[in-house]
Amino acid sequence: MMDANTVKYKNKCCVPGCDDKVLKRHRFPKDLNLLRKWIENIKVPHLMALQPHQVYDTKFVCQKHFAPEYVVPGTRRGLRRDAVPTLHILGNVVVESAVPTRNLFEDTENDPMEVTATTTVPTRNVFEATENVPMEVTATTTVPTRNAFEATENVPMEVTATTTVPISSSIKKPQDIKKKKRILQAVNVTRQIQLTPNCQTFYKMVTQLNTKAAKFHIQRESYRKRLMHAEAVAKNPNFANFADVINETTYKFILQQLRNQSLPPKARRYTIDDKLLALTVLKSSSKGYKILSKIFSLPSKHTLLNMLNKVPFRPGVNKQIFASLKDVVQKLSINERKCALVFDEMSISPSLSYNIRADCYDGVEDFGKERFPHLADHANVFMVKGVYRQWKQALSFTFSNGPVKSLQLKKMIVEIIKECHNIGFEVVATICDQGSANSSAVNLLIKETNEHLLKNGIENKYIGFLVDNKEIVPLYDVPHLFKGIRNNLLLKNLHFTMNDVEHVAKWEHIEQLYFLDTAEDTRLLPKLTDRHVIGKKINKMKVAYMTQLFSHAVGAHLQRFAGWDTRTPHNLPLEATQTGTFILFMDKLFDSLNGNNKIAPLSKPLKGGLTMTSDHEQFWRDAIRVLENAKFFDSQKKIFCKVPSILNLVKTLKAFIYLKKVLLINKMQYILPRALNQDCLENFFASMRSHGRRNISPDARHFITSFKALIVNNFMSSHSPSSNCEDDFTVGALDNLRSFITGEEVPGICLLENNFTIETSFIVSHSKKRPIAKATLAYVAGYVGNRISKSANCSVCKDMLTTSYGNVPMDVIEAREYSNSRLFRPGTYLYLVISQACSRLFYLIPRHCHKYGLNRSLIAFIMETINFDFLKCEKHTDLGLHVVKLIVKVIFYFWGKQVNKILNGNDERFVRLLATKPNMTTIDAIKLEAHRKYLSKLKNKKKYSI
Repeated sequence: MMDANTVKYKNKCCVPGCDDKVLKRHRFPKDLNLLRKWIENIKVPHLMALQPHQVYDTKFVCQKHFAPEYVVPGTRRGLRRDAVPTLHILGNVVVESAVPTRNLFEDTENDPMEVTATTTVPTRNVFEATENVPMEVTATTTVPTRNAFEATENVPMEVTATTTVPISSSIKKPQDIKKKKRILQAVNVTRQIQLTPNCQTFYKMVTQLNTKAAKFHIQRESYRKRLMHAEAVAKNPNFANFADVINETTYKFILQQLRNQSLPPKARRYTIDDKLLALTVLKSSSKGYKILSKIFSLPSKHTLLNMLNKVPFRPGVNKQIFASLKDVVQKLSINERKCALVFDEMSISPSLSYNIRADCYDGVEDFGKERFPHLADHANVFMVKGVYRQWKQALSFTFSNGPVKSLQLKKMIVEIIKECHNIGFEVVATICDQGSANSSAVNLLIKETNEHLLKNGIENKYIGFLVDNKEIVPLYDVPHLFKGIRNNLLLKNLHFTMNDVEHVAKWEHIEQLYFLDTAEDTRLLPKLTDRHVIGKKINKMKVAYMTQLFSHAVGAHLQRFAGWDTRTPHNLPLEATQTGTFILFMDKLFDSLNGNNKIAPLSKPLKGGLTMTSDHEQFWRDAIRVLENAKFFDSQKKIFCKVPSILNLVKTLKAFIYLKKVLLINKMQYILPRALNQDCLENFFASMRSHGRRNISPDARHFITSFKALIVNNFMSSHSPSSNCEDDFTVGALDNLRSFITGEEVPGICLLENNFTIETSFIVSHSKKRPIAKATLAYVAGYVGNRISKSANCSVCKDMLTTSYGNVPMDVIEAREYSNSRLFRPGTYLYLVISQACSRLFYLIPRHCHKYGLNRSLIAFIMETINFDFLKCEKHTDLGLHVVKLIVKVIFYFWGKQVNKILNGNDERFVRLLATKPNMTTIDAIKLEAHRKYLSKLKNKKKYSI
């Protein structure tokens, strides 16, 4: 069904009595005999008075007048070539005229009737510029008194008229003919073929320019009419009052609806603001956008994705994001510019996919300026988060094979902090978990700073590291630290000193409290479940399980019930009070590091903002003394040990105390401790895994797509940097998104070299291939030849592609051939060059798959090393280049598909090949790495399933 807006723009059906406004319209045919038959069938004789091109351009017949056998679904025209209207014709219509006109499509015998006509007969071809010579023509003709298609008695009458008799029945419009006449007349020729080759080229250029000028004239008239309508709307006082009560974005959206709602879909035009607003809705919810598109006039999904794809979005530092943020940062206050750099990694599924836009493979190890031929299974993301205001913005991502190395991570941290400083952000801290690479990278930065200060004889008064002579304080994510302490408590007893009294915290006391509480139907601790207490069932990455365990209720009940005779097997010993003391201490410490409100609740005074007069600093100093003396006792090794979670927690507490002195001096009233953790990045990862569909382990291609979508959404969200500096965040965010999509710094990251040196020290002998491999290559050559022969429809080229000397193995082609299939049989030369090209490609692609410009470089290399001179004719001199382009494209996708099969464990052929212990130097290194990753994944599955 077609909507009401489109119905009113349907051309009127010229069949008498037809009032259809919905069905498809069909033009009259260009064939003059069939055109006359159409006019005869619909019984509208006055159409005979029109020129054929006038009937073709202005008259239409709707589809209901054609029988079903004439309708061909799926074609652009929708009708067979011999279709004629035969249905729902009401009858004859007689059009009275003072002077009946001759049927232009008939040659009838002349009745004895004198007609004197002065006519202008062109002396040459109608397409040429000639002078019209007036000449007197006396003709005897028959003038019918009724319908031109009926046999009637001819009434003799004398008619004198001056007319121009057309001598051509072409549909071509007279104005086009006149333009061509004038062009040829200017050089004194009558036909285009009489021109020299250069003149013919100029002739075509001039005719094309004339066509463009006519289109510009139509566009100008259309613009003039739209401008008149816009002025009329603008002068309407009701509309002017309406514009004052809504924001700018809503105002522009309403104008866009008024402009486009009445137009058919293909005639609608949208501004950049219209597209940006629609893009944010599309990326927020694809289903919601589909529903809104049925209600409002919105751009198509294809249009929006084409606009978004113009933005370069590759791993590494994306200049486009920083350029779009630069103007926003200038509007922020000094305190609002203070931020923390948050970074972490998430696992992704190793997978290869060829990116035709970037001419490279996605899924290899990629750090922006450096790429390596290894399969990536981790994505590293960097995000900045406001300290004073809790805005957030993802900045960059990279792909690594396994956890990123500390040296590479150190380079990225410094590079991103410098870019943030360049656009106006003030990075005061870094936040990460206590992964080995993160800790090593932070320690390396601190060590470099210490060495630099010592070398220059400067006193080291910093606890962090320097970038651009600005101190960056490293922090560890608080929830991760507390989870680490909980996980260690599962297996070890914690010995700590508080108020000069030694205590021992044991996990068995928590288990006894849980079993005691669950012995009856009534519960004191209803939030505790097996997933909180039973070691094998605990989800060790879930923060909620940790916080609900280290709570005031659990600690208070441990202290209260210790020593009671509960008449159950789960009596708590008196030592359980020490475990309760530790849990209450951890509860207060977590509250002091997780406050998200300026004013703390009365029951928890430490769960508020950090101010100059709050009790946070004193409590933290006491906590540092407790943690510095805390040790875990390993009952199996019989030794005391200090775990990284406690050491890093002490460093984090000292950093919080230091940041309080640094930040609150600069007119900041308070600091929210929760702003200094990486919850924002964890939520970003959760959104990444749920974007579009639930995908807990996306591959590199899906990761890039989701990352770009979340970036666009953040530019429109209340968590974007501009949300706190604009009165109307929608307008501000839309401006920010505009600069992101249409910014001048489009190149984005600095890509690697597009041209690289290809090794030529390999020799692949075609004669050593097995018969099945040779027959398969012949089939591939047949596919290539079939595709090329369709595009180059030339008998000479086809002979070159099919000429065979009997040495092409056709076994696979003959086996796959069935009746009337007509598979393409390649010639000898085509088969040999395809075989040589495949051997080179399968050798080179694994060794250069991590480089940009892969397609162009491989095509150039194959054209240089293989002779394609035999694939040339006078008409198609670049036939060999087309063959190479097609085979490179085919092998690209085929090789990537093979690697992905091995990654998923679906290629037993490669497993059997490795079992034969072949020469490892001849094995594809990428496929070998893919097999190792599959075995590692299989091993982990078995480990967690036990």
